[in-house]
Amino acid sequence: MYEVDTIELQKRMLDKGLKTIKQMADATGLSRDTVSDIINSKVKPGAIAMYAFANVLDLEPEALGRIFFKRSVA
Repeated sequence: MYEVDTIELQKRMLDKGLKTIKQMADATGLSRDTVSDIINSKVKPGAIAMYAFANVLDLEPEALGRIFFKRSVA
């Protein structure tokens, strides 16, 4: 099973100066609810959301995989 590494995701957001969910939503073009749900591990992002995050955060493929496909312990 996989989960989103929300800590790393939030760190990358801060590195880009994106301090709020609204700022990330505006930058990605995703809704605030969608960004919030992803960051708070309520939903797993689809391809479009992952691409939007990767584009805004300049994530290389390896980092994208580590963040969005982190192996869960359970």
